[in-house]
Amino acid sequence: MATDSFVLPERPYRLANVNVPHIMLDSAIIPDERRHLLASVDIEVDAEGNVRRVVSNVNKRQQTDGLATIDMLGRQVWAGLVDVHAHLDKAYTWSRAPNSEGTLSGARSAAKKDRSHPWSAEDVSSRMEFAIRCALAHGTAGLRTHIDSQFGRALPSWPVFQMLQNRWLSQIELQGVATLGVSKLAGDYGDRVCEIAKSHNAKALGPVIYRSEELEGEILRSFALAEKYGLDLDFHVDETDDPAAEGLREIAKLALARRFKGRIVCGHACSLSVQDSVRAQNTIAIVRDAGIGVVCLPSSNLFLQDRSHATPRWRGVTLVRELAAAGVPVAVAGDNASDAFNPFADFDLVDAFRDAVRLAHLDQPSIESWLGAISSTPAIMAGMTRASGRISEGSPANFMIFQGRAVREVLARCGRDRIVVHKGRVSKIELPSFTELDGAS
Repeated sequence: MATDSFVLPERPYRLANVNVPHIMLDSAIIPDERRHLLASVDIEVDAEGNVRRVVSNVNKRQQTDGLATIDMLGRQVWAGLVDVHAHLDKAYTWSRAPNSEGTLSGARSAAKKDRSHPWSAEDVSSRMEFAIRCALAHGTAGLRTHIDSQFGRALPSWPVFQMLQNRWLSQIELQGVATLGVSKLAGDYGDRVCEIAKSHNAKALGPVIYRSEELEGEILRSFALAEKYGLDLDFHVDETDDPAAEGLREIAKLALARRFKGRIVCGHACSLSVQDSVRAQNTIAIVRDAGIGVVCLPSSNLFLQDRSHATPRWRGVTLVRELAAAGVPVAVAGDNASDAFNPFADFDLVDAFRDAVRLAHLDQPSIESWLGAISSTPAIMAGMTRASGRISEGSPANFMIFQGRAVREVLARCGRDRIVVHKGRVSKIELPSFTELDGAS
């Protein structure tokens, strides 16, 4: 099944004998435990490009309905993926704003220097749209992007975001988060940035948390603004190897005390993995009770954390296994791409997931059980309305087909052989050439 020659029948049709991770199915199909949480099914697509039925191959009857059928020989089919933490506005700026130090502070300095000359709408639009096309070609169905929203930086990014959100509405569900240092929310600008973001269809407010004696008041201000403007919260928190950084714990405690009713997502939480185990487990329990979702960003944290002139000894990822074991929703996301925070990414969530599997040993208890971290879990975490991260009857037939029969085979080749299907047809969106960015990056 070469990707350049694979042809689907005209709709309607049936893909017979595919293996779908059960966590990506919205049906009564029961996984075969002996096959590591995979369901062997047939997927039927109707004439309009929706999933008509998902039928288990266990005790399946011979089909005599005349529907065009392809025997997929056990190949993997995954739902469209959901990337819940990205930075489209910074994407593909490495060439003009490199991070020679390779550190987080170096990345922030490079990004700040790049913004010393205000971005034009054309620049932001070309890079963001390039990123969207990359994500779509890689099989992403839902994507949440943080947008730099400090004073003087919110424009032109927010109008561009809304324009692209509308332009690509039929292909991908895009969400925007107004991201800025939490201290910048004090005073009138806190209201102003929420007004700008809300008027351009923002989904959440995204404070960046640093250690501070004023942290409690800053977090409470974030809650107040989110409540006032009807926004969820999506924090950058504890992106450091300092065990004294406990922003995640503080957010969770204050959320419980305030009984905040919106969704709360916390990205990074790196310092949790260098804290005393008893303290860390206690923090995890508070996070669980507060209903907070945690996002692991393996690729960028691996690049930036524990950076020195010596070989790094720390992987930089949060306690994903402990969080999940305690009942905390855990997602894996891509974060930055080809910018000062990560020069090696391209909005490929399969690649980010493979990093997470290797770094956090997510082959246990099974790789299949972790696939929700790039599909249904972030969809729920972000409140996606169209990109569910599941293949469900009655919904658009949006999924990916791989040559691999097992998840390990898919990851071994990083999904290079994937075929992206949109509304029952092979997607015509291809990875754009980097030459399109000449002059922009």
